[in-house]
Order: sequence, then structure tokens, then C-alpha cells
Amino acid sequence: NDVKGRTTMLSPGAKFDELMDTDLLDQSRKKVYQSVVGSLLYIIRAARPDSMFGVWFLACGMSNPTVLMWFAMMHCLRYMKSTMDCKLVYSLQDLNSQIDLSSYDYDTSVLTAFSDSNWEAELSVSSNVVMLCNAALLWRVRKQKAVSLSTVQAELTALSSNAQDVEYARDIFRFLGISAKDPTVLYCDNKGAMQNAIHPSFSDRLRHVNNKIFYVRQVVQKKAARIVWIPTSMNPADLGTKAIGARLQRLYGTFLLGAELLVPLVSR
Repeated sequence: NDVKGRTTMLSPGAKFDELMDTDLLDQSRKKVYQSVVGSLLYIIRAARPDSMFGVWFLACGMSNPTVLMWFAMMHCLRYMKSTMDCKLVYSLQDLNSQIDLSSYDYDTSVLTAFSDSNWEAELSVSSNVVMLCNAALLWRVRKQKAVSLSTVQAELTALSSNAQDVEYARDIFRFLGISAKDPTVLYCDNKGAMQNAIHPSFSDRLRHVNNKIFYVRQVVQKKAARIVWIPTSMNPADLGTKAIGARLQRLYGTFLLGAELLVPLVSR
């Protein structure tokens, strides 16, 4: 209750390998770390998409947390303290969002999806978000199972994963008797991945890739989804790929929560 808040879930630019390359926590603090991260996982899965990357980041180190990961956990707790009153807000009215996607066929009243990835030398990270009524309906961050040899491959993997989420959401809607006649718009910020998702125009460069990442082609062909390009600076799924700065944390977090503006945050 007495600590000062933070404007981000993690220190901008935080790298997992660097934070894990230090002394391990003693057994007592290790249990505290695991307990805190377990509680944070429960919170973000239920109601806090703005915190998905930071908590996933901490969860990756749950088996052998280090001293630096302990400080990262404290940083996350300070952010959660600053944004304690934030919550998901679904609404039919158009909000005064600082991310204006009106020129990109964005319709807040229907299912819409966003995908992004962060290409890493080892395993890339995928971030998927499905939106409805101005707020996130489904969201997840996961490490990709295979090493990507290019940004296109990493983005295409994230795109196929998001296509699965779109199919899942549309199945739920059909079960509830809600029609979804038009294809769900799936936003992506990588034109190479888009072209390979729509048709195999660059397939020769990806001949080494497992066919399962082309699942998105099937979803597009049966008109369950259509892919639209947006700039990286307007892609809220970027929040789930890396430790970003305070301005983007506020911008994307507000968009995903369906709020007019996140509560005022301290400058530290």
C-alpha cells in the first residue's frame, strides 16, 4: 500500500536471459515469488489484458527465479498498485480512443482480432488479441514452439495462432445463436506474413516451414477471416511481445481495457 507506483509492467527493454543470469533466490523468497506470480496470472487471465506480457515474463522464471527477477516482480506489483482501479469495460458506443482505426475497417461492434510477434534468435513470442465492444475478449501471450528464421515466419506463426482464436470465438457465437456472417477482420503489421496467409506467393522462401503455420490460409479461404494491414504503431497486440515504455503501455492498455483513459499514473 505504501510503495510508489510504476507506469509500466516491466522496465522498458527488459530481457529474460539477462535477468536470469544472476544469483537464485533462497527457498523462502522463491515461494513468495511463485505465490505472487500465481496470483497475477489469475488476475490477468480474468480481467487485465494490459498486463499480459509482464506476468507471462515473470511466469517464465517461476521454476528458478533469480534476484533480478524478484525486482522485476516488485516492479510489476507497483504497476498493479497504480492501476488497481482499471478494469475491462465493454460498451456499444464509440470511445474517444487514441488509436484511430476508422480508416482500416475497424468496427467495435463485431469480433476483431490483432496479432503480433517479436522475432528472437531463439524462440519468438506471439501475442494474440480478439476484441469486441471496445475491449479485449480473448488474449494470450505464448512462446513459439519452433525457431523462426525470419520475421515473416514469426509473424505468420502468430497469425495462424490468432486465426485459431478467431475460429474458437466464432464457434462460441454460433453456439449462442449470434450470427457472424461476415469474415472476422484480423489485423497484422507484416505485409510478408499477410501475403503468405492469403496465397503462397512467397512460399519458396518458407519451404522449410511446418505446414501447420499455414492454418490461417484455410481460415481465410473459407471466409471466416480476412487480413488487414495496420502500422506497427497502431497494433495493440504489440503490448504482448516485449517490455515497452510508459507511453505505449498507456496507449495500448487503454485500448484493450475499453477505457477512455487509464487512471493517472505516477511519473516514476
